[in-house]
Amino acid sequence: MKTYLDYLESVAQDDVKALHEAERHYGDSWKKRGGVGAFMMMARKWDRLEKQVSRHATAPETDLHSAPYDIFAHLEVDDRIEGILDDLHDLRRYCILIEAEVRARANAITDVPTGEHVGPTEDGDTPGMGRLEAHSD
Repeated sequence: MKTYLDYLESVAQDDVKALHEAERHYGDSWKKRGGVGAFMMMARKWDRLEKQVSRHATAPETDLHSAPYDIFAHLEVDDRIEGILDDLHDLRRYCILIEAEVRARANAITDVPTGEHVGPTEDGDTPGMGRLEAHSD
């Protein structure tokens, strides 16, 4: 039987494909207003998710219902195209964009060649991240 771990790669691949498509249409508008603006884009999605799952919900014409904050039950009940799952996709993709931007800035600061991984080390630190605070666009 497959578990959620078996789906991680396809979820990530779907996100990468969707992010490249969005980049073609919208460019880097998600970070146009800097770090505060990027955070607010992410926060807006979280707020939408929280509003949708903070109450009881019942699926039309069925006996399915969900308790507040039970995201799994809410996802079963929500059949809207731009519903909870769509907001979950968007939130996750904003998180990916933000981390990718941070890594790109860290690579630029530490002169790591493009394509090499700059991410958390075994102790959880990301090389060059302390110097990002002084870096501005």
